[in-house]
Amino acid sequence: KNLKLLEREIKIWEKKAQQSKDEAIKLAAEIEKLNLSFARKTGEEDKLFGSVTTIDIAESIKEAGFHIDRKQIHLEEPLKTLGDFTVPVKLHPDVAANLKVTVVKE
Repeated sequence: KNLKLLEREIKIWEKKAQQSKDEAIKLAAEIEKLNLSFARKTGEEDKLFGSVTTIDIAESIKEAGFHIDRKQIHLEEPLKTLGDFTVPVKLHPDVAANLKVTVVKE
């Protein structure tokens, strides 16, 4: 009796885990369509005053209609130069999206 109950709970858990992964895959496809742009003031040699951080990126993603925690955004360090960047976003243990981020002169 306990074994059957346990097997049923495992099947329910596996189904929920698969649904969670499927949702993350759909979200990844939507996030990869985004191209976020940040305008920043620059100094000599186009170095930024300030930087673009995970907080900035998370807020911009939220404005696009998606809720992503800044901890899911994997920046080794804040973006401090102009240009195009690919920023990994971890949506699920098995699913990550590559977000396109552009930093331009203000």
